[in-house]
Amino acid sequence: MYFKSLTITNFKSFEGEQKITFSKGINYIVGDNNCGKSTIIDALRYLAEGARDTSALQNKAASEDFSVEGVIAGSDLVQIVADKKYSKYKDYLLTDGDEPYFRVRRSPKEEEIEQNGKKVKLDGKKAPFWNPNTQQFENPSGIDALFKSLVDLVPVLADTTTSEVVDFGATKPLGKLIAAVSQKFQETERWAAFQKAHTEAFSNGEDSLSSLTADMSNQIQELVQKQYGKAEVRLDFTLPEAATFIKGGQLLVTDGNYETPLCDKGTGMQRAVTLALIQVYSNMQHETKEHAPLTLLLDEPETWLHPRAQIQLGEALAKISEDEQLFLITHSPYMLRSYRPAQHRLLIFSREDSVPSIRYSEELGLFEGQTPSLGEITYFAFGIPSVEFHDELWGEIQVITKRKSEWSLNVCLHDTHKLSYDKEWDRDNRPNEGPEDATLPYYIRNSIHHPENRLNDPYTDEELAESTESLIAVLKALQGTQVSNP
Repeated sequence: MYFKSLTITNFKSFEGEQKITFSKGINYIVGDNNCGKSTIIDALRYLAEGARDTSALQNKAASEDFSVEGVIAGSDLVQIVADKKYSKYKDYLLTDGDEPYFRVRRSPKEEEIEQNGKKVKLDGKKAPFWNPNTQQFENPSGIDALFKSLVDLVPVLADTTTSEVVDFGATKPLGKLIAAVSQKFQETERWAAFQKAHTEAFSNGEDSLSSLTADMSNQIQELVQKQYGKAEVRLDFTLPEAATFIKGGQLLVTDGNYETPLCDKGTGMQRAVTLALIQVYSNMQHETKEHAPLTLLLDEPETWLHPRAQIQLGEALAKISEDEQLFLITHSPYMLRSYRPAQHRLLIFSREDSVPSIRYSEELGLFEGQTPSLGEITYFAFGIPSVEFHDELWGEIQVITKRKSEWSLNVCLHDTHKLSYDKEWDRDNRPNEGPEDATLPYYIRNSIHHPENRLNDPYTDEELAESTESLIAVLKALQGTQVSNP
């Protein structure tokens, strides 16, 4: 089960209707600050959980109420609705010949429908499902709790505190992990011995807590009987539920000579442990197969991590995405090293004239017959030029123009594509011939491939960006010529 798409209407910075499609694996969400990246996570959380205050979710320029509609798909939905717990959703399961799916919508707009001969009110407190028979959105379960149990969102956002994740409560990831283990523990002889010891210490025997408090109980009882009549009072110290002990636990970490609570560690350690817990929780869910898959919502998980640790985290998340769906907001090129076009999707957010837009990874791919390289993805996702991408562009242009030497391509860039000779290149193996006229791409290409040549000044980051833009323009022009002249 996974989110196949979202259709948001008048939601946050998106005015009107916007459909966004996803992959089953990792959905990398990238782009500049304040361009709408968090919209996807906010929309998913609103659809799955609702919200008391929706004012921040409403597009201010739109007169109509906002709404979020999701398509939840997956072959496992057939098995899920066969479970008695979710049988109410059976009549709402759709199919398009590919895989079964639900259409679910949530909006603060109040409306009244007729469902099963009764008037039913729909509002933001409920997530109605599309009924293919009645051709309307309906509320199949009455309360929202059933839908919330179906969709297991695990958010680790920029403002998520460690205590929220490292929480031993029964509904939290760590609490669920401990609870699963504690079920087995309660069947052991050690737990039985603990129950017996508790009974002896608190309930029975001469020195038990019950016997020591008997005098106080008797005094209370006497006063109650005098004021209200016959009554008996007794203090009882029954063994608490195992969950009570679990809630009192804490996570301790030793990274040196001292053991301290995780909340007292540095931010990097806290984030690392948090993400490790999610990975273990994911593995447990997959092994037991007792629950619907998780949907992980991660906002800049690379924060505070060393670049090497970011790469390792990216690999771990790619492994998790084989069974779970992830939505990952990131500003790190290192996180994208685990990007796999066949299993993952890249969503590049940007703003044009203050209007947010989304570009998908399928729209990338400058090089014919090849999936986008890391260099290309890094450039279009983060605006960071690299020597690898520059080399790829140079090589592709050289193949298309059939230029056998770098010098010949340099001349072609100048004569045919009107790139100016802004630079001069001194060859260290021909010191008596004087400098060569060089276009900026030729100069940078030679600098990359001949670092041993100390006769020329290093190129700047600004020049690398300018040269990359020039080569992209040349490549697109050449590809356009190929299309018009097959």
